[in-house]
Amino acid sequence: MVSHIFWTDCKKGLEPKGLDFIKTIKSNVNIPVIALGGINKENAKKVMNAGADGIAVMSSIMAAENPKLVSQQLKREIKVVL
Repeated sequence: MVSHIFWTDCKKGLEPKGLDFIKTIKSNVNIPVIALGGINKENAKKVMNAGADGIAVMSSIMAAENPKLVSQQLKREIKVVL
């Protein structure tokens, strides 16, 4: 797990690590890297394109009026990259 990539209420006041953090971690380990923190349907593809092997989300699903729909949208976004 690499966290937190983007601004998130779960880590208020802490600077996000950003997409380059994923690239740095990937270049130094030989295990799957899962990104977490502020990931949503608008930026999930960027996370995957930065080299993450997957994403973990919390707020974008928990705060959604339709969690199932948001989950499906996220799945579509990352499948495009996989």
